[in-house]
Amino acid sequence: MDRLRGWQQQAGRQRQQQDQEDLANGLIRGDHKQLISSTRLADGATVVAANKEARKPEKTIDGDDDSFVRNACAAQKWIILELSQLGRVDEVELVMTEMYSSRVRDFSVKGRQSHPRKDGPSSDYPRFFDSESWQLLGDFTAANRKGAQLFKMPLRRRIRR
Repeated sequence: MDRLRGWQQQAGRQRQQQDQEDLANGLIRGDHKQLISSTRLADGATVVAANKEARKPEKTIDGDDDSFVRNACAAQKWIILELSQLGRVDEVELVMTEMYSSRVRDFSVKGRQSHPRKDGPSSDYPRFFDSESWQLLGDFTAANRKGAQLFKMPLRRRIRR
């Protein structure tokens, strides 16, 4: 029983230390408020498009920790999600559960209200990412670790995609 108590105390200290490091690095973790997720497949969110090398991109929003997207290491990775409802994005949660895969490091979050297919053929999505129809919501750097990380949006705008 003492071993278990010691392990729990050690885990608690590690969590506190990680939270302090995350706050210092601009990352925010924890259940600080109840938010609605508009990106769950079960709630009506969809994957509009992804880079051509991505296999099973819908796994990014299926909620199953045992499923994942496969991508070539050299690929320029991107994904367009259609949220289940129009809303203001306050934060993005990035969850990396795979133990032996490469991790996301630097990433951008962009949004818009109109459907991206209005820009042109779907095969040309990356060409339009820098157009004025896509609003930059934030650029972020993720910590190189397994688990969930929350990123606050510096610019809050109402978006659908």
